[in-house]
Parts: sequence; structure tokens; C-alpha cells
Amino acid sequence: MINKQGMVVSNGKITARNFYLAAENLPAGMYLLRVNNIKVQGAIRLIKE
Repeated sequence: MINKQGMVVSNGKITARNFYLAAENLPAGMYLLRVNNIKVQGAIRLIKE
């Protein structure tokens, strides 16, 4: 799953739509992805163009 805001890197199925909505205001880097306040095995690598 790649778009203009970043790339999802995960070991499982993760939905990152909500992350992308806020990605414009975040610096590039690695972020742990939380879903429903539960830690899941995965991360998002945000790549600014």
C-alpha cells in the first residue's frame, strides 16, 4: 500500500487510512501504528516527497 504520503510496512494486515489523514502534519520517519488503542505488530514509514 503506497501513496503520495508514505508506505505501510507491516507483518500483518493493517489499515492505515486514519494515519494518512494526519500524515501531512508529521515529519518523515518511523511510527508505530495503533489500531483502536491496541498495539499491533507493524509500523508505518512516512516518506515525504
